Amino acid sequence: MNRGWVWDLLSLVTLALFLLNASVEGGVPLWFVSAALMVFVVLKAAGRGTGGTFGRAVRRTFAVGLPVAAALMFSMSRSAGDSRGSVLILTGVLTLIIVLVGLYIMVRAVFRR
Repeated sequence: MNRGWVWDLLSLVTLALFLLNASVEGGVPLWFVSAALMVFVVLKAAGRGTGGTFGRAVRRTFAVGLPVAAALMFSMSRSAGDSRGSVLILTGVLTLIIVLVGLYIMVRAVFRR
């Protein structure tokens, strides 16, 4: 049984909440939120339905694109649009990500078979 639709649904909910939050804060217009969600649903369904290279490309694009967009929106919203402050926040977020990846690698090495 293919349970991939559950992950697609979870990613849809994540994107919807992310975009709605950005819209409520005034960063993204509501028409863009609705258009982005429709495009997301069509791409995910087409990628899941066709599989192959297109399906992998869609999955990888969203797996990388959503966290990058979330980091950018976080830094821009916390810095109130100041580009220098946004870069400082992104640097801190990148440092946190590097530390977490290092911790992941160390813990995974402990539990290696």
